[in-house]
Formats: sequence, structure tokens, C-alpha cells
Amino acid sequence: DKLRQCLSEVPHAVGVNNHIGSLFTENRVAMQGLMEELASKSLLFVDSYTTSASVGLESAQDNGIKSGRRHVFLDNELSMQHICGQLEKLVDIASEGGVGIGIAHPHTATLEALKSCVPEHESVVQYVSIMDVL
Repeated sequence: DKLRQCLSEVPHAVGVNNHIGSLFTENRVAMQGLMEELASKSLLFVDSYTTSASVGLESAQDNGIKSGRRHVFLDNELSMQHICGQLEKLVDIASEGGVGIGIAHPHTATLEALKSCVPEHESVVQYVSIMDVL
């Protein structure tokens, strides 16, 4: 019910990720119910991997859902220096492994840091939407 409510508030959503609820993502039965709902709506799933015991990615894959796991939280601290440093980590991961998934919030500090720091990496990596990655 909560998922349906949230999706009704963001009707153009292409997928979901977990932000809080680590206990939920550790619960196979709960995640199976969530994945059935996502599959019925053809939505993708990104496991924020807030706990090493998460079964989110595995559950999504078992249900044929386009899915991935977050590599870097960009804005767990709201300073430009930190966010740009996290972006550097993400670029390194993408450069080494071919892809890097970062997640962030729509905070003013995050948006300003991205505007400032993203251009310096555009010659190294290509920024794409999660739909293109998955």
C-alpha cells in the first residue's frame, strides 16, 4: 500500500530504491511481495545496500526485474568537498568496472556540487540515467 501511494505521487517513476528500511530489505518474504508489485508495473530496482544482509538485488534478479546495487552514496554529508570526493570515488569505480551507480538526494548542496564537479569528469566517464545502466 505504501509503495502504491508513493508511486501515485510520482507517476512518471521508472523504478525505486530503498532509502531506509534495512530490516525490510533483509526479509526475503517482504522483498518478494515488493518485487511482485514492481514486476507488475515494469519498474526497475536499485538496492541502496544499506545493510550487507540485504536480499534486494537477489530478489529483484530472481523476479526478472532490471536491477543494480548502489556503489556510492554521494551526499551522506552535505558539503561540496565531500560530495565532490564521493563523485571522484564513483568515477574511479566506473573507470575500473565499466559502470558505477551513485545515489543522492535533491538537496541544494548536492545539486550545486554536481554542477561544479561533474564537468571535470566528463572526459573520463559518461553520465547516463539508471535506465541506461540497467
